[in-house]
Amino acid sequence: MSSLSGRKILYVITKSNWGGAQAYVFALAKAAREEGAEVAVALGGTGAPGAPLGELASRLAATGIRTIPVSSFSRDVSLIRECAAFVELRRLFHTERPDVVHLNSSKAGGLGVLAARASGVPIILFTAHGWDHRSRENRLIRSLVWAASWATVAFATKVIAVSRYDLLDAPVVFSRHKLVVIHNGAAPHDLVPREDARKVLAAHAPGAAAIPFWYLSIAELHYNKGLDLLIRAFADQPEDTALVLIGSGEEEERLRALARTLGLASRVFFTGFLPEAARYLPAADTFVLPSRKEGLPFTILEAGLAERAVVAANTGGIPEAITDQETGLLFPRASEPALSNALRALYADPSKRVRLGTSLKTKIEREFSQTRMVRETLALYR
Repeated sequence: MSSLSGRKILYVITKSNWGGAQAYVFALAKAAREEGAEVAVALGGTGAPGAPLGELASRLAATGIRTIPVSSFSRDVSLIRECAAFVELRRLFHTERPDVVHLNSSKAGGLGVLAARASGVPIILFTAHGWDHRSRENRLIRSLVWAASWATVAFATKVIAVSRYDLLDAPVVFSRHKLVVIHNGAAPHDLVPREDARKVLAAHAPGAAAIPFWYLSIAELHYNKGLDLLIRAFADQPEDTALVLIGSGEEEERLRALARTLGLASRVFFTGFLPEAARYLPAADTFVLPSRKEGLPFTILEAGLAERAVVAANTGGIPEAITDQETGLLFPRASEPALSNALRALYADPSKRVRLGTSLKTKIEREFSQTRMVRETLALYR
């Protein structure tokens, strides 16, 4: 990997709560600084207007990487706030004069490419962590989001797709030459032994310790993650199984209410957000990610490194890591019956869980390493 000495790199991301896109920015920012670049990260809060900075900001500060709050960034769309965010980014790029702006998330991408172009930034990268138009049910809204994504690609100098699926699904017209696939990659991490991991999680989820078999998911509690589908599919599972959900988000109260309505309050557990949640993956008998929309989720890669059997939706880039019946089980996106059957199949077959977990670890180590992701991405900064 060649040195980036003398390069000024500014990462931009809409939200600073911890998730896959934030883990991606954190890994790249650290690596770029280690290669000699001057690095800063511009970020919003945890979603709502005026929300405080989140876990990403804390982790960056702990490593000595400079953060720049973008006060106008928020999750919801507002014409006034978007205009304010554009002005704020334009001023930021003019002041910082970066050689490279690397944008992450749809809102930061759309506003950021325009502001970076207006500021004369030489290299403008955008990483598509799953195209946002896929999650829109309303045709008009989907068309408008597609057009906004098209403009992002048109004004960027290079666009990173985190999966081959995102490359093929990209909203491009005469701009496909700008796209490159760089799969997300995970680094090995320290794992807490199974029983100790269960004790830690049970401290946040009283009652779970008494149940022998755990399905576990790590995800932001957001509609796109499909956790409502998982809770409904879990209703058909045996009584000696628990569903443990690690994460926080706007859907928490609705998901809790759904569990109560289905009579599952004593078997569905919410731990809230836990830093370094991947360390506790050995607590799971089966890891589940039922997303409606995905790019290439880090949690799948981390579950593989922990040798957990995985059940996941056949959407986005997930099938590039999970080959059905070989490195995990895939089910058709949003199909509760198929998800329920997959969960039950792994519950009933311990040897299959071991085989799938072992095979997935081998594949992740071979094809989805963080070292490869960092090397290929930093090459675009020169």
